[in-house]
Amino acid sequence: MRSKELSVVVYCASSSEIDRVYVEAATRLGLLLAENGITCINGAGKQGLMGALNNSVIRRGGKVIGVIPRFMVDAGWCHDQLNQTVVTETIHERKAFMAQEADVAIALPGGLGTLEELAEILTWKQLGLYKNPVLLL
Repeated sequence: MRSKELSVVVYCASSSEIDRVYVEAATRLGLLLAENGITCINGAGKQGLMGALNNSVIRRGGKVIGVIPRFMVDAGWCHDQLNQTVVTETIHERKAFMAQEADVAIALPGGLGTLEELAEILTWKQLGLYKNPVLLL
């Protein structure tokens, strides 16, 4: 079910092994989203860029919807202070839900998971299945 407020899905690194400049950029993006009342949708991670993004949105009083497969919850990877957590059975369901709910997709630096999410949303866009903007930061 689609919310009426503007929402952005952010694909980014969940690993803590990332340059500080990217952590600062993710933190700043989170602050900007919260300050402008834009809901942040992402993979519900508590570490890396995703953790920094989530923490900054929450700290500024914004809204975060985390979407995470059950096996990742069971592994302890889920941020526990999100406004809403949607647990899916598969990664495919996770990606489909995030794209369906987002008015814009943003990709920050990340690893293979981020690359795969970006490639899929760009493919969906090319096929006309995702009609919203896709941004690389």
